[in-house]
Amino acid sequence: MSTAPEPSTALAIPLATERLILEPLAVDHAGELYEVLRDEALYRDLDESPPASAEALRERYRRQVAGPPAERVESWFNWIVRLRDAGGDPATAAPAIGFVQATVLADRVAWIGFVIGRPWQGHGHAGEAAAAMLVHLAIAGGVRRFLATTESRNEASIRVLARLGFTDAVEDDLAVFPPGPTERLFVRPA
Repeated sequence: MSTAPEPSTALAIPLATERLILEPLAVDHAGELYEVLRDEALYRDLDESPPASAEALRERYRRQVAGPPAERVESWFNWIVRLRDAGGDPATAAPAIGFVQATVLADRVAWIGFVIGRPWQGHGHAGEAAAAMLVHLAIAGGVRRFLATTESRNEASIRVLARLGFTDAVEDDLAVFPPGPTERLFVRPA
């Protein structure tokens, strides 16, 4: 049986698209991302709450950067999303606008998620960042299948997932990966 890649492998590298830069998550990103993620309206269609403080977010990022406990056969990958500067120079970037993340399981199935701050929503940033992550994890990490859940009322995320090629899970998937009572499960091959 293969095991999931370790977070220290080449998978946790910066990624870039035409408009975005994805930086591997660092604890120091907490102060900057707190300003984006503390917006309570952002969580209207999410199943979590805003971080209580920059320090609480910093502690969460410490745990994420450290990776999963040894008894869990999975790897965590988290990238912050930045707009490139107006000149498109990858060496310079604007402030963070959100994040994308994936949990890669031992069977090369990855759960993905994304959050983009409200001022930057509606411009294709979530889909662009998530697409870069999916391609990277499939090619460099051998991920063969992707899963995502979203609240049933989260129409924006459902549209992003559809544009990325995700479809509603079939009965077999729902039996193995049952979503919460208010969620929908989406799947996509690599």
